[in-house]
Amino acid sequence: MRVNDPLHRYLGESGYGITGGVGQPFVRVYRSGKICFLPQLNCPYVRYPYVTLYAFGNGGWSSEVGT
Repeated sequence: MRVNDPLHRYLGESGYGITGGVGQPFVRVYRSGKICFLPQLNCPYVRYPYVTLYAFGNGGWSSEVGT
């Protein structure tokens, strides 16, 4: 999606959070947004893209993304 794409509109953040941490085996951080497709037609399609990151005590990490 381009920044000035007239077919899409970013509607802001829809969720975020953090779990785990000190004394736990990992930390999980996630963030998601809300994107409207065809805002001229009152957003008939809405997607919620997200990213989740995991950081482990051994220095490793992993991630996942989706809609």
